[in-house]
Amino acid sequence: KSGEWFFRFVILNRLSHKSIHLNYWSEILRPPLIAEGLIDFERYLLNSSLDSLAYDMKNRDAWDQRHNTINLKILTILTACRAYHDQRKHLLNETTLSNETKQAVEIEFRNAFDSSFEYRLMETLRNYAQHRKLPLAGVTESNKNEWADESTAPNGPSRLRFTLNPYFSRKALLKERKAMRSATMDDLEKIEQEQLDVKYLLRKYVSDLSNCHFSFRELSQNVVAESHKQLLHASAFLAEAKKSNDGTPPRHITLSHRYNQVTDNTYADIELSERLTNSRKSWGNLKYFMRMYYSSQLVADKNRHFGEGHTIWIPS
Repeated sequence: KSGEWFFRFVILNRLSHKSIHLNYWSEILRPPLIAEGLIDFERYLLNSSLDSLAYDMKNRDAWDQRHNTINLKILTILTACRAYHDQRKHLLNETTLSNETKQAVEIEFRNAFDSSFEYRLMETLRNYAQHRKLPLAGVTESNKNEWADESTAPNGPSRLRFTLNPYFSRKALLKERKAMRSATMDDLEKIEQEQLDVKYLLRKYVSDLSNCHFSFRELSQNVVAESHKQLLHASAFLAEAKKSNDGTPPRHITLSHRYNQVTDNTYADIELSERLTNSRKSWGNLKYFMRMYYSSQLVADKNRHFGEGHTIWIPS
């Protein structure tokens, strides 16, 4: 029985670490950092748009501060993406996934790189921002009246749309061609417009990364499920072995190993493993970020009163 107990201990100790690596470091830390970075970027643009309605943002100091802050938000996202790429590769080597599965994961990312100009450009800009200069060229304000029926303009019901639009300069980036990936610069030369919309590029880049990451999850799900299954069996065996004389099961299972007067304790937290497994289902909406539209505009509802006789366009 002691041999069986030791065998179960080895399984529990080894697989808990493998399962934690597969779930925790990849699933909890990196993708939320990317997601939170993008959300923080979008939130700042929304808040700054509201500030522009309430405060004087025309002075140079205010614009310089806004420019610096947007650069910081962009760098935060790109840095989180770099950390994700580096730790993903390390993670793959730590897991028990087959070589074929590991290659399939890398193929997903290579395919995204090859098929998406936005993905390639943001990867190039990440290195450019790290070694050369900050990428943001400027920010424009969009202040536009929109009518429910354009034929009634300017007298029909309308609304005023206000947005901030940061951009990269195509011309400025092409000047730095020697510091950039040549193939990506070839693609950039084919674009006619001089301004590259930052919101579009970041959203597309993160969306592409998210699709790759969910492929990673699907390819690794069988290993995670099997590891969790063996952890549950090992935990049940140890719980049975540690029952008190009156048959009461232990509240916690702690495995202690003493060597050279140093005690190493391992707490078998099976509930943590379950939480980590559930976390793999999080952040799924990142795949659809390109299509999402967030607004504080009024939305028509037949069950809601909006007053009478107003000239505001309230879309459904």
